[in-house]
Amino acid sequence: PPSLRGAVVEGVNRDSHAATSGLQRGDVITEANRKPLRSSDELNSLLATGESRTLLLRVYRDGGYLFLPFKPE
Repeated sequence: PPSLRGAVVEGVNRDSHAATSGLQRGDVITEANRKPLRSSDELNSLLATGESRTLLLRVYRDGGYLFLPFKPE
């Protein structure tokens, strides 16, 4: 959708936690722990705090949404 906001996944290393969580290149992460994300900077700030051991990510992919658990490295 044109109004879609979030953090765009530009690439995923095969052996990374992102790959294990199911993230794919081109995904748009729109929420983390039910909080809306407007940009990659907001996601990076959340990850930098170490506030959560596991994040529940809402991801837009192929015209629909899915939820993926993500454990930061």
